[in-house]
Amino acid sequence: MSRILTALITLTVLLSSARAADLPAPLTAAFDEAAQYADFRASFSMRATSDEGVLVMRYDAQNEDWIIMEGDLADLDKSGRTVIEDMQARLSAPGKITYHEMAGKISSAVLTEDTGSELVYAVTLVNEDGEMGEKMQDAVNPTLVLDSETGKISRFSMKADKPFKPVPVARIDTMVLEQAYTVLDDGPAVINRFHNDTTGSMMFKNFSQRYTIELYDFVPVK
Repeated sequence: MSRILTALITLTVLLSSARAADLPAPLTAAFDEAAQYADFRASFSMRATSDEGVLVMRYDAQNEDWIIMEGDLADLDKSGRTVIEDMQARLSAPGKITYHEMAGKISSAVLTEDTGSELVYAVTLVNEDGEMGEKMQDAVNPTLVLDSETGKISRFSMKADKPFKPVPVARIDTMVLEQAYTVLDDGPAVINRFHNDTTGSMMFKNFSQRYTIELYDFVPVK
C-alpha cells in the first residue's frame, strides 16, 4: 500500500522537473517568478496529524537535521512512517518547499473560473508513469488555483471522480489530495499544508488513509 500512496504523493507535493508546456500567461508568470527560488532553503516545523495521533518535528536547515518535538515515529504504522520519512527527505532538499518545478509536470491548463480574487485552472499532468499514469489521468481531476493579488499559486488539488486501479492488485475508491501554499515576506510561496484522504483496497484488504501535514515557522537560510 505504501508504494501506491507514495506514488500519489509524488505526483502532487514532490513534482519533478520536465520540459515546460505552453501555459496561460498568469501561470507562466508565476512559474517564471518561482524559478529564482530553485535553491531556496529554510528551517521549518512540520506537524503531521492522523488517526494515529500527532507528530511534530523541526527541520534545522543550517545543520540539515530533524528534531522530534512531539510524538514518536515508532507510534506510526509502517505506511505512516514511510510517508513521514519520504516527506523529510524530499522537503529538506533545496527548493522542494516551493513550486518552482511544477510547470514541468503540467501539460495543459484551462481557466475554469475567475472569482476576482482567484484564477482556477483545470490542469492535465504530464504522464511519466505509463499505464498507471493513464489510469490516474482518466479518473483524477487536478485543479490549480492562483491568487490574483500576489500572482502566486495558492492551492493545488487532485480528486478522483471515480474508482480506479493504478495496478492490478490495488483499487482506489476515493481520493482527495490537497496542497496549499503561503507567501513568505519578501520570499517565495512555500508549501504550508498537505491533506490526503484515500480509501481503497490492496491484495483484497481494505485500507483507509487520512492525514494532514502542516508546515509553519519558516526561517529562510541566508
